[in-house]
Amino acid sequence: MLLAEYSFGNERDAFIIMGVGHFMANTGRAHEHRKHVFPVTGGKGRFMGAFGECTVARVNAVDTDVNCTVYVPRL
Repeated sequence: MLLAEYSFGNERDAFIIMGVGHFMANTGRAHEHRKHVFPVTGGKGRFMGAFGECTVARVNAVDTDVNCTVYVPRL
């Protein structure tokens, strides 16, 4: 289970991704080069009501590549 918050502007603006992926039992890390897609489940500040998805892939032992498409409704 993954829950991550990406925050901006002194943490006043943020969006959250949450979901389930395949992680190695011995380290708790995702397999290298395996992409996981997690939904954007909401946000706060300028990202209030955000939705979309993020593709997350571990590149090597310390680096992770994250690409997000986030939509924010304007009322």
